[in-house]
Amino acid sequence: MAQVSEEALRTGMARRLEELLRWSRL
Repeated sequence: MAQVSEEALRTGMARRLEELLRWSRL
């Protein structure tokens, strides 16, 4: 279960980073 939570957190952080990059470009 720990691995699943870690993967979910990593994907969430990656998505947030992408969103922040898009907003910064706008």
